Amino acid sequence: MLLEEQRTVLRRQYEKLRERLKLSDSAFEQFVSLLAEEQLQMQEHWARCAVDSACDPKNQRNPNIDHSQEYQAMLGPEGAEAFTQFRSSIGERDAVLQLRGRLPDSNFLLEAQAEKLIAALTEERERFSQEAAARGAKMTGWGTTLGMLMYSEDSGLPEQYIVEASQYSQRLRSRAAGILTPAQLSAYAQMQDELLAQFTSNLRPPTRQNKSSVVRSS
Repeated sequence: MLLEEQRTVLRRQYEKLRERLKLSDSAFEQFVSLLAEEQLQMQEHWARCAVDSACDPKNQRNPNIDHSQEYQAMLGPEGAEAFTQFRSSIGERDAVLQLRGRLPDSNFLLEAQAEKLIAALTEERERFSQEAAARGAKMTGWGTTLGMLMYSEDSGLPEQYIVEASQYSQRLRSRAAGILTPAQLSAYAQMQDELLAQFTSNLRPPTRQNKSSVVRSS
């Protein structure tokens, strides 16, 4: 059941890659099945690590979950390279898909425009990560289908995480501003605002009211 759920998601996410590589129905299903199995293996490995005090879930690698040779055999060298590049931008692709779904027909995001935005957002994330690595900062990401926020874990302070995530969000908005129309940019900014609000809420869970302080009326 989990595999089929994963396949359903992956079929949608990788449809553009299928078109680009001109994969047949059977080849695409074989590819989707392998990718779904790999992702579930990664989830299982993470879950096992999470309950093992000797394992760090944030710094773990399992060489047994590397199917790169199988992808290359299935897609060929050029196809495997295209898959690697496509996969690295999957978060940005999901965010742009969300954006397209919010825009009315009068502000439709053209395919070429969408691909340009995906490339720009991916490039900004990679640049941000490189800048962080250059100064020795440990970066992490938090995201939903609305997008991904990057920040440094070094301070250990949630308030600082929010500041850094907000700065990263501003960088994405600046890149998007050079590609989107004002109306499209407004919709994208709204998505970023929602993402930041969710991130902030995740870091600041609502405090439970102390039962001893509750006043009951008789």
